Amino acid sequence: MSKLRKLLKRADTFLSDLKESIKLNSNKKSPDEIDKEYQELKEALEGYAIRARATEEDEVIYGPKTAKRILDGKAKFDLDMEEIENTIRVFRMNVEKMERETAEREARKAREIKEAKRLENERLAREERERVEKREKEERERLERERIEREAREKEDARRKQRKERARKRRALEHSKTPSEALSMLREDVDSNVEVSVRKSLLYILNGILDHPEETSWRRLRKSNEKLNRDILQHRGARIFLLSCGFRERILHLNAREILVREIRTYYEETAPQELRERGGRVDVEKLATHYERNPSELWRRLSKKYGHGRPKNVDKKFKDGDWYLILEEPDAETETDKWTAWYDRLKEAREMLVDEENEL
Repeated sequence: MSKLRKLLKRADTFLSDLKESIKLNSNKKSPDEIDKEYQELKEALEGYAIRARATEEDEVIYGPKTAKRILDGKAKFDLDMEEIENTIRVFRMNVEKMERETAEREARKAREIKEAKRLENERLAREERERVEKREKEERERLERERIEREAREKEDARRKQRKERARKRRALEHSKTPSEALSMLREDVDSNVEVSVRKSLLYILNGILDHPEETSWRRLRKSNEKLNRDILQHRGARIFLLSCGFRERILHLNAREILVREIRTYYEETAPQELRERGGRVDVEKLATHYERNPSELWRRLSKKYGHGRPKNVDKKFKDGDWYLILEEPDAETETDKWTAWYDRLKEAREMLVDEENEL
């Protein structure tokens, strides 16, 4: 097909092809490209039409039929020009509208993405602030708890020091008293009947120490002993009297035999059936402890089998942990003769005071 035929055919179908492509939305060209193609087609047809109208012999190129075909094609194209231009203009407007809508959608989507990121960043920042505030709050609470605990410990330490200081001063004051002053305090604190009973208990202890120097139990008084507390230690003057005689407070940790003695005594005094407790005073605890010292489980097995009650609970732990005692240390008579003599004379004088007071009462 010649170039002219292609041009005329293109001019003849340009409008219909343009409308069809726009209708089917299959046009891949932009309005500017279509307009450029239209202008080029228009200029080409105009050039052919000018040559087809030539009348001078030396200017005539085409024959009558070809010239007529060119001029007819040009005339038809001229009739379509207004509609072609309107179609291109509408197409341009539609494309521009679509581009604006697309740009707006993309801008809106970008704004939405930006807003979502902003909200997400705000959420993350808020959560981070909350975590930081929580950690700071927990840290403040921890520091406050530590401060309160530290102040409580400091106050307790101060109170403990005050108690220790008061106890030290009280002990120093009590230890500075003479037996005579202690008995005067006893007389001031209790009535005459109680005073007589307390003096007898004190005299009983001093007699045991002086008359049985080989028995150390007289010089070791367990402060938790109920009878000792009831008869003597609950009275300030009586307690100070023992201190004035040389007794001092100590914690003692007993050996295995001593623990067994305590356990047997506790068994007969507290744990055993009533009939055994009534006989407790006639049981030779020291003899039992000596006999079963190597095998104490045999003793508890026999007692349990015979009376239905075995070893007292927690007594062993109690004695192993130690207990407070009033201890009277006896100087060595051979190496510390003068000291022992003064110690013995002080006890004799204290006993004589008790005897004299008892005779007066």
